[in-house]
This record gives sequence, structure tokens and C-alpha cells, in this order.
Amino acid sequence: MTDLFENERIDDLEINDLRLIQNAEGYCFTSDSVLLANLVKARKTDKILDVGAGSGIISILLAGKMGYGNVSALEIQKNMAGGAGGEGGKKRRSARNVEMNGLSDKIVVINSSLQDFAKSVPAESFDVIVSNPPYKKPDSGEMDKNETRAVSKYELKLTLDELIENARRILKFRGKFYMVHRADRMAECIYKLKQNNIEPKVMTLVYPKAEKSPDVVIYECIKGASEGVKINTLIVYDENGEYTALARKMYSKD
Repeated sequence: MTDLFENERIDDLEINDLRLIQNAEGYCFTSDSVLLANLVKARKTDKILDVGAGSGIISILLAGKMGYGNVSALEIQKNMAGGAGGEGGKKRRSARNVEMNGLSDKIVVINSSLQDFAKSVPAESFDVIVSNPPYKKPDSGEMDKNETRAVSKYELKLTLDELIENARRILKFRGKFYMVHRADRMAECIYKLKQNNIEPKVMTLVYPKAEKSPDVVIYECIKGASEGVKINTLIVYDENGEYTALARKMYSKD
């Protein structure tokens, strides 16, 4: 029996009996994280870092669905990350999610900023880095008054520059970097990736519907690779509002 605190609920991920504790008043994961996790390609023994892990959705899918066994879930917000905290030493949400899903042997949760973490580990420590970072600059619209949601959505604790620069330092040569980001910042993302010798190799443009513009782009990059990129498209909903075959596959156990 998993204890729940105020405003928490347990969501069934409908994949391999995986579940996730979320807080209705805080930041809840979006489909972007699910799509990103499903596009990660790694070896089973690869050392993987999930930057901005939140409640642990990407790490849990990587370990619980894809079977990767060496995942570090890095999260700066104490209420979302691991270890003890709060009244009575209650464990934070992502650590509880890892335990609830029986994945403690595959995932370690780390409460730290990427900037501090990158200074604490040797250069080129990871084979794969995955991130669903904050999409918005601090001056882009009215900021959410909820601190947890604001830090998750806005570049208050981690800018795009800081993400890519620190990823370059701790990613192995020829290692893979996966990121999902807003489509309207695509030019900026490509520029900063190439500036740091992280070469986009596959870019998946995600369309909510065929007649709409893409809202996010998922990047598969390789550090130190030669130029040349493949463009894929992923349409989430068909004309009837149902998942397309590809999107449905990503949300299934197959």
C-alpha cells in the first residue's frame, strides 16, 4: 500500500503495470515525456542520465518499459526528487515512484541542479542523456504562481544554454543526447547543439493533428558526429480525435 499525501493521486500508465504518483496542484507530466522516452535508443548497459526528472516519468519508462538498468534521475526540486524531507522524513515523489514500481535496482534519484551535478562527476560520465527541460524563457508571458510548476515550465533554474553546455561536458564522445523542446525554438536549439559539438541526427516533428503545425520537436543527437540529419514526423491524433497507430504504439506495452 502506497501512502499518499495531500493532493496526490496514483495514475496508471497502462504499460507493464507501471504507476505514477502525481500531485494535482503541482506539475503533472505531459505526453511529451512519454513520446521522448519511447524514442530513446540505447544499449541495455548504457549509463543514462535523465535531466529534470520531475516525478520520474521518463526514468520509469526507460527502466520499466524499455528495460534499461542504469538510469540516474536528476531533479533540482526537493519536493519532486529523492531522499527524505518534509514532516516525519517523508520521501519525495520520484523516489516513492521508483520504489512503488520496484525499480530501485535500476534507477537512482539525485536531488541536485545539473550545474552542480556536472561539477561533481568526471567528464564524459554518461552514454546517454535525456531531457524534457523547461520550454519557456522567464519573460515569455505571465508566470505560474505555483513555484513547482513555474520551475518546471520556465528557465528559472536551468536555461537551454546551461542544459546543452553541461550535457556536452558529461556526455561521452559519440554518446547520445535526446531532448524535446518547443517547435518555435527549433532554430535556437539547433544552433546551440551544434555550437557544443552535439550534432542533431534525427529530428522528429510532433504534430497534434495532421492539419496543425508541429508543437514540439524531439532531437536525437550524437556528440562529435558528422553533419547530416533525418527529419521524421509524428502525428498524435487522427481526424476522429483518436491516437494514430504510431502514437498508440508508444502508449502501449508493445
